[in-house]
Amino acid sequence: MKTLVIGGSGFVGSSIVRNLKSDEISYLSRNESAELASLGYKWIKGNILNAAEMSETIGKFDTIINSAGIYDEREQKFKDVHLQGIKNIVAPIKAADTNQRLISISCINVDFAPMEFFHSRRLTEGNVSTVKNSLIVRTSILFGRGDKVTPLVTKLASSSIGKLPEAGNLAPVHIEDLVEVISKTPDSKGSIFVCSREKLSLKDSINVIRKKIGKSPLGYVKPKDTKITKFYDKMEDGGILDKDTLSIYSLNYYRENTSLYRYVEKPRSYQNYLESIELK
Repeated sequence: MKTLVIGGSGFVGSSIVRNLKSDEISYLSRNESAELASLGYKWIKGNILNAAEMSETIGKFDTIINSAGIYDEREQKFKDVHLQGIKNIVAPIKAADTNQRLISISCINVDFAPMEFFHSRRLTEGNVSTVKNSLIVRTSILFGRGDKVTPLVTKLASSSIGKLPEAGNLAPVHIEDLVEVISKTPDSKGSIFVCSREKLSLKDSINVIRKKIGKSPLGYVKPKDTKITKFYDKMEDGGILDKDTLSIYSLNYYRENTSLYRYVEKPRSYQNYLESIELK
């Protein structure tokens, strides 16, 4: 089986490339990963926004895993990377009609969260579902070497913030556990949830680090507190945390029908991970 990982130089994609068992695995991204190059993985230079490049490349593989995505719009737009990108992936798969498999990494909360990040992911899922042999993997917050959440947690832990708004369960999943789920669902179609049962909010995660560095735990800002607008403004003005990012990490990511425990015997704990990391 020949597998192509789109967005393979990013955190999720590179982890899939390193850990997924496949006869042959290549990755497509705008930039080459020095680590993956050192491990001998083939890099295909490409951009999912270039329909011609995608059409030329995708037909050479049996399985396509789409891990491309952005978390803010500082350089690119969600509608471009997520929506137009998936259209450029789906079109050649449907045109060839050779039962190629498409796996797309998505997010829990796409069904209702109002932020544009989730809205664009929801539209992405709609396009993926038109491929006959497709699987949408809806994940909770992912952690592991090179993740997005841990630097944020450690930054907030050492900041001057003393409170955070009430937040939901991150239900965090280690990236290698996610890859194990993907590897053990070769015939699954439709969509699956992948989240842990570890009850840990953003505030809880920050407090794990604060305990390590000898700081008192964070308190809560009540949602109806009249000072909450000033609180958000202070964080954004100080370059600590913008409101959209905080909103994303404040949602509840737990779903009871998670596939994690069906395929992973002992999922890794985010609290244990935080307790074990070396702080600079």
